[in-house]
Amino acid sequence: MRFKSIHVKNFRALETIDVDLETRVNVIVGPNAIGKTTILEAIRLAKAIVAPRSPNEATQALIALGAVAPYDPQRVVPAALARDPGLTVEIRCRYQLELSEIDSLMSGLAEIVTNLALNSSGQNLQNANFNIAFLSSPQGKAVLGLFESQVKEALDRVRNGTQNLFLDLQFDPISGPI
Repeated sequence: MRFKSIHVKNFRALETIDVDLETRVNVIVGPNAIGKTTILEAIRLAKAIVAPRSPNEATQALIALGAVAPYDPQRVVPAALARDPGLTVEIRCRYQLELSEIDSLMSGLAEIVTNLALNSSGQNLQNANFNIAFLSSPQGKAVLGLFESQVKEALDRVRNGTQNLFLDLQFDPISGPI
């Protein structure tokens, strides 16, 4: 996977920044307290919230930024994330997958589709008996078919280079949702 670009707006010390990372090696250079680390924090936050690898990754990233307290992770501190707490925070990361990664996703298509179907239908992922019954039902089979075609089409677009992958995050400090 190649990280191709980042757009950050109103995040911590950064007002707005757009960076294209087309070369294999990119170096961020500048004086202290200009926002070099903030760019990396933005990437980490978007990844942790949009595509966490563990159940606690989003909370851990928010705690590390001082945006939530460990004893109250549901209450976000807007000033810890937003440069201007009256404006929306935007983080947009663009990626490009290698062909081997796309092939790996295609080989795990059944698991991906099953998880999407269960999550979108509000099924309890811990209760295998209910999940089997749902997936075997006409409604479950229809949901599986829909997600299978959508995932295959998306992976074909990525393979053909007509679509990049984005991890986008928006946070409205006034209303609170991320």
